[in-house]
Amino acid sequence: MSRLFILTKNYLKLITRSKMMLIIIVLGTIMVIAALSSSFKTLLSSAGKDETFDIGYYMSEDSRFVPLEKSITDSLASQGIRAEQYDTEDPDDLIKKGDVEVFIIFEKDSYRIIGDKQKQIDLRIVQFILYNVDRMQGGVASDESVNIKNGTLESYKMPEADEYYSIVQMVYFLSLGSVVLTQIYMTERKHNISMRFKTSSASGVQIYLGKYLSSVIVSWSLQVFLMTGLVTLLFDVHLGKPVESIGILMLASLAFCALGMLFFTIFGNVAVSIALMFVILWFCGLLGGTFETYMYSSYPEKLKELSPIYYVNRSLVELITMGESDYLLPTVAVMVLVMAISIPAGILITSRKREV
Repeated sequence: MSRLFILTKNYLKLITRSKMMLIIIVLGTIMVIAALSSSFKTLLSSAGKDETFDIGYYMSEDSRFVPLEKSITDSLASQGIRAEQYDTEDPDDLIKKGDVEVFIIFEKDSYRIIGDKQKQIDLRIVQFILYNVDRMQGGVASDESVNIKNGTLESYKMPEADEYYSIVQMVYFLSLGSVVLTQIYMTERKHNISMRFKTSSASGVQIYLGKYLSSVIVSWSLQVFLMTGLVTLLFDVHLGKPVESIGILMLASLAFCALGMLFFTIFGNVAVSIALMFVILWFCGLLGGTFETYMYSSYPEKLKELSPIYYVNRSLVELITMGESDYLLPTVAVMVLVMAISIPAGILITSRKREV
């Protein structure tokens, strides 16, 4: 235990030597939050009730959505969307003439949403609401502008741009937290410290855990500084259900630090490790709502759920807007799975490299 404590302390000293990297992480988070909050403010505010538009729909007699027709139209109306039923399955003329901006065709077991490509936001809002209906009917889509209870659709507040992007960018930079280990691996390579470990009494487990714990401590410290300090001060954003939200953030730190360390452990080259980690986490962020809101993105729900970032984002955003989230347990399960794979693999590779 004393050996582990000494290793962790020494690794922390190495990390804090690279003050510029820590400053870049903090400033990068704040600047990206500010930029995206400003750029996408229109998208999120358009989901409110102040902006209205007309849509049409055709409901086939054998559609599984027939029993929910009134609930669907009421929910659309609560979001400022006027829905009118038509007897045609060919909406092209209606859309061209401007009678409707979006048209929904409810078929037997599915639905199709048709609209002008220039009306992407309107299309996404309608899709966002219908996902909930599909979920209740046993489909795979699921979003959270509405909550389904006892066959009715109850509206909930959409997140403000500042709220949304403060959360998702915090999570994204958190997922890159293991980059602080760069200083450690560069120093080890420069001074050939790995050779010294072979003759020391430190085991592979202690070496791995020393690096892992030091990265987690720095990650947690940055979270506290950013979330309870700068983000709250600059954007007036507060976590919903603080205990649950902080718990998710801390668990995510453990998981993403373990995942990032796996790249450093597998590849001896720091540049290659960082590059591959950035590429994979960038795609995870793309699917998970880091760069565009996950509610209105066009990616299938099954694809989004392949991203561990999606679970964390969704849980935290829903806690802010709704005060609860069905994704809390799935998020915990996914984070634990990431750790269950990354930590044993990292320890095994570290131990083998020490012995070679």
